Amino acid sequence: MSGQFVSAVSDKAHPDCHCHQQTCHKKNCSISMQGGPTPRVIVDLDCRTLEIPRDRKLCDYLFFGEENNTAWVAPIELKGG
Repeated sequence: MSGQFVSAVSDKAHPDCHCHQQTCHKKNCSISMQGGPTPRVIVDLDCRTLEIPRDRKLCDYLFFGEENNTAWVAPIELKGG
């Protein structure tokens, strides 16, 4: 695979919608990507550029990664409290 999966996702989701930092933040919550699979791309589903209707229930981010010839997809929901 060697990055092809992550590259394909990255190409389809507008770069403005990528979480480029080592830590992704939303309101008073955050998640660290340190130690996570690489390559990876984290897509912010609240990004207006994606043009997802606001009346839909969505997680905060979608994580796409690759490691040791395995593809990873994981929804990320950040909750404060």
